[in-house]
Amino acid sequence: MHDNGIKRVLSLLGDDEVKWYGFDLEQRMRDEFSSYTRVPMFQGDAKTALESAVTAAREAKEPIVLHCSGGGGRCGLGLAVAIGAGKGVALEKAKEEVEGHANVVGTKRKVDLKKLDKLVTSGNASGEGGTYLGAQYY
Repeated sequence: MHDNGIKRVLSLLGDDEVKWYGFDLEQRMRDEFSSYTRVPMFQGDAKTALESAVTAAREAKEPIVLHCSGGGGRCGLGLAVAIGAGKGVALEKAKEEVEGHANVVGTKRKVDLKKLDKLVTSGNASGEGGTYLGAQYY
């Protein structure tokens, strides 16, 4: 990622998934990148935290990498929100954009419309609103 000028990483891993690594993933990311944010997509106000990280990258004119454990579901949701799903861009259009671009570059991204709808209406992909837990910004 460094060879491609990546300075920002937005992790969509849940609290439990960070523990799967045989090293301190959070510390590694903080050491390697100038901006590291982790936003668990199924709790708190993930949508707002995700939008904040993407907005900061846009304002800095820097690319940002989104990642999760599988690379398909949560990344697709995050990319759809970054495109503007729920803020003037129809959910179906955001889904088409994400999946179409992924196909062009030879990868797979899927956007579950039900989860995307939950994310943009309740703030997280589980659909359960609640107290803002906040993203972990470093």
